[in-house]
Amino acid sequence: MKDSLKGGHAISTVARNLGVIAAALAHSKLPVSLIYNESAILAKWPELKPKAARQIFEPTDEELARLLKAPMPPMLRRWLLNSMATGGRPEAVLQLSPASRQRDLGLIDLNPEGRRQNKKYRATVRELRAQSKWLDQWEREDKAARTKNKGLALQYSRYACVDSIDTALQRLRMNKEVNLPRFSSYSIRHRVASVLRSGKVPGEQISFQMGHRKISAKGEARTTRNYGQFDPDYLEEAAKVLEAWVGKVLRMSRAKAGRKLRQAA
Repeated sequence: MKDSLKGGHAISTVARNLGVIAAALAHSKLPVSLIYNESAILAKWPELKPKAARQIFEPTDEELARLLKAPMPPMLRRWLLNSMATGGRPEAVLQLSPASRQRDLGLIDLNPEGRRQNKKYRATVRELRAQSKWLDQWEREDKAARTKNKGLALQYSRYACVDSIDTALQRLRMNKEVNLPRFSSYSIRHRVASVLRSGKVPGEQISFQMGHRKISAKGEARTTRNYGQFDPDYLEEAAKVLEAWVGKVLRMSRAKAGRKLRQAA
């Protein structure tokens, strides 16, 4: 446990892992007592200190435009643009692929086929008009590239995991022209939430767009899938606000969408 804490893990993470071990010991009927509750750990070893809460950094539009203006790997630019258009969690955006698109409905399912929903719910959101153009062109580019490399991943942004994105962002944010040392893979998601709030989007739509569960008056958990996602006006206000915001930031970065896409080839 101490080694894990030295490695940067939070006490809550260590406690959860120890809880799994405790359950295995109990199932095996081994007479081993194991402390795994977070408060019990702190009571037993008061010298251990909880990991400081992660500081949330939300970029301004000017800072985000500065980031987009900087040279970067094409796959990272794809991830950044899709993050802005959806507000999805970093891993959900990373796993977006042509199969995520419900083209006849103009929707994007952030939850890939085969993945079970959990507390980090992945919503179905509207596909922005600008985003449709990006995705169509990326698919054409990837189809051509796949004829040369049969093993090419189907995902739009072909990073192996979010850690790889964080590594790429770390190099990008330290660029002297960018200078955003606190920017992380979650920063855009936080910015999207603020943009939706400042755009006076109804709170229910914000909850659906961000993949947060909403409790109804009857106390039942409701999510995007229960909200009539097939209605023509589904998340319409959220999409309008995001469409305007994405266009504004791209204009501020002095980079038209078409030029960005050519760089992604």
